[in-house]
Amino acid sequence: SGVGRESVLVVGAGPAGLEAARVLALRGRSVEVVEREDRVGGMVRAAAEVAGRGRVARLVEWLEAEVRRLGVQVRLGVEAGPEDVAGREVVVATGSVPGPRGFKIDGGVVLDVVEALSGETPEGPVVVHDPVGDFVGVGVAELLAGRGVETAIVTQDQVVGTQLALTGDLADANARLQRAGVALEKRSLLREVRADHVVLEDVHTAETRERPAATVVHCGHRLPDQRLDGVRIGDCVAPRTVHEAILEGRRAAGGLR
Repeated sequence: SGVGRESVLVVGAGPAGLEAARVLALRGRSVEVVEREDRVGGMVRAAAEVAGRGRVARLVEWLEAEVRRLGVQVRLGVEAGPEDVAGREVVVATGSVPGPRGFKIDGGVVLDVVEALSGETPEGPVVVHDPVGDFVGVGVAELLAGRGVETAIVTQDQVVGTQLALTGDLADANARLQRAGVALEKRSLLREVRADHVVLEDVHTAETRERPAATVVHCGHRLPDQRLDGVRIGDCVAPRTVHEAILEGRRAAGGLR
């Protein structure tokens, strides 16, 4: 392709990829970023939709403006293939993919949380499946209920959003859910998704019950996307926070020859 050693390809335009591209460009390297979606931002764009987190989108906007100002070529809607990576240094920032689902699907619509946040508002009634207990499930349930969708959230825990105790947001989050009219299905496992309902199982008694559902939004753990070889940064190493992703992008850029 006639690309010299100085050229670096960054695959993925989330915060890790954009920060790596920014620092490489500042160091005088020729940088090209390819992103399979039609806009930059990765998971941060989805996270910004959730209540109280809109500010994180500004970070991506700043990073995008900086890489463009520094002359980085950004190609959107492009899936990187072997011909793109041949003969050049590659930084892989492809992010995460949905993890396994521990329930049976026999009809019905199941959306990954990213699909639910970036697409059209799902048809109700919606069941938000939250096996993690962080801000994601709570935020999605609150968002959907705020749009007038009949919404329930399912958790195996005694309290919805149990991880929010770490940030002091637990009581406030539960109060917001109740004000929004979200039904709380606690101490429950999601066992089956069917055409017009879900089957829930009580954690303690193993008794099953049904709940109406046209759509299930799955807010489970995500896994690293490891389809490409190169210097890995961000969620394609392990899904975690935007701070870690940006720090890793900076370190990777500093570590290339």
